Amino acid sequence: MFNRHKKCLVVVLPSLNSLAVHSNEPTSAIKVDNAVAKAASLFGNQGGNLLEQFCAATRQAEVLKIYDQHISDQIKSQTEEKRSLEKQLKDIEVTQQEVLPLILRMLGSLDKFVQMDLR
Repeated sequence: MFNRHKKCLVVVLPSLNSLAVHSNEPTSAIKVDNAVAKAASLFGNQGGNLLEQFCAATRQAEVLKIYDQHISDQIKSQTEEKRSLEKQLKDIEVTQQEVLPLILRMLGSLDKFVQMDLR
């Protein structure tokens, strides 16, 4: 159990220390250092539970990031497919407009061919 929590401590403790570096108040650095010391001392007691919760939340955040990327990719793909279908619908309208004149020309050519064959 300690090895599993050790990984999370490697992530948690430096991030808490970085809060002190980025803070504008000198007293907040002391507060953060105290919080780090307290978290380390509680590791055997209730700190382990908090650390376990943090690790679980971190894993869940990573899973959600992957899921979010998957959904974003799927939305992008569906948007491209929608554009393609809209273009196909426009092309069908143009084709429908051109079919009737084509059929009339073909009938006229067939009629001339039959007339020439009957002579």
